[in-house]
Amino acid sequence: MAQGGFSGPGRYIITNVNSGKVLDLDRNDQTTVLQFSPRGTPNQAWEIQPARGSFFYVRNGMNGYALDAVSGGNADRVACTPFNGGPSQQWRIDGSRGGAAILINSFGRVIDIPGGATGDGIAVHIFDRNDGANQRFTLVRAGWNGGWNGNGGGVIACASNDGRRVWCPADTRGGVQMMRQVSQSPCIQGQTWGFDGRGVWVDRGCRAEFQIGTGGYGNGGPGGGAALSCSSDDGGRVFCPADTRGGVQLVRQRSQSPCIQGQTWGFDRRGIWVDRGCRADFQTGAGGNWEGGAGGNGPTISCSSNDGGRVFCPADTRGGVQMIQQRSQSPCIQGTTWGYDRRGVWVDRGCRADFQLGSR
Repeated sequence: MAQGGFSGPGRYIITNVNSGKVLDLDRNDQTTVLQFSPRGTPNQAWEIQPARGSFFYVRNGMNGYALDAVSGGNADRVACTPFNGGPSQQWRIDGSRGGAAILINSFGRVIDIPGGATGDGIAVHIFDRNDGANQRFTLVRAGWNGGWNGNGGGVIACASNDGRRVWCPADTRGGVQMMRQVSQSPCIQGQTWGFDGRGVWVDRGCRAEFQIGTGGYGNGGPGGGAALSCSSDDGGRVFCPADTRGGVQLVRQRSQSPCIQGQTWGFDRRGIWVDRGCRADFQTGAGGNWEGGAGGNGPTISCSSNDGGRVFCPADTRGGVQMIQQRSQSPCIQGTTWGYDRRGVWVDRGCRADFQLGSR
């Protein structure tokens, strides 16, 4: 029987009966579990998967980390930790008063909003069961809104809030793409953000959301196109022939020299070029990793800063945007000389390029 709206494995929004706020994973530290006003973002969605017996794993929709009671002590904070399948990550969903549900860990304590607080940002803990409104929840199935896909990929947020370099742990073996810049400071790959085997890093005030690949890019890579390497071993410009009609994405930088689109790498109809020591692996024909997982089969538009000033080109950008061909000598660098918002695509400082819009 469904308890509080729970009707079996799937993705849910979990709302506290007392506060009306939802369970939320802090997008900065990706560990702290909070209550927060609903925003429809992946960090507020929870994938409930079968565990042993009547227990379930509750994994966050942003990064796949599991709801964890840690040591199980009374009033201990709940955390999200990398999935390990242990008892602290196993939960039972039982019925309670008013048709709501309670979430009971295998240690026997339940998720509880401390003191019945109703504000945003309150850290969640576990406590002895009393079936108060601050321990009761409703669950509503959530549609796909991007984020972790249940197979290792995901969307993470990483923020250089103090202007310094910050590392955000992630499995980057399948590549990384910036999906959305949320800072005023520019996020430029190779300068203010990048990734390696440890995870994603941001610097100098960059704050953004990043799409993490799903583990490797062999046999056509994460987006289904072809994968190839291109290297400027002697510091000069090198062309690598490729079919770039479906777009190109850098999936792994292999050099100490930065690989920055429009400066030290780019592509045109002939193929991919690299320069000034850039060595990297590229994905072709994938159309990029689009915001919301929509796919890059929307229309193509051109936008040109012919006089060197900023130009806006109206477009439906809800499905994301990817530059597919630079047409100017002036570099087109996302976050610096081109970008997009709800109004459309903008270009600046002489950037002229073609852009692919994602479909919804």
